[in-house]
Amino acid sequence: MGLGKTVQTISFLATIKSKGASGPNLIVTPAAFSAQWFKAIGDWVDANIFKMIFYQGDGRFVKP
Repeated sequence: MGLGKTVQTISFLATIKSKGASGPNLIVTPAAFSAQWFKAIGDWVDANIFKMIFYQGDGRFVKP
């Protein structure tokens, strides 16, 4: 906890995307951390860099 793993992962994914890697990339987290990841991605990179899709349980929610 508190070592910057989330920010490092987001920075890594943004860097490889900027160098031409097309993905896809998958981030799997416990349900309790899903909102934290969405917020962190929005805080650290331009929202247009990634297409984020949020899956939880049996349903599906797509956030543009």
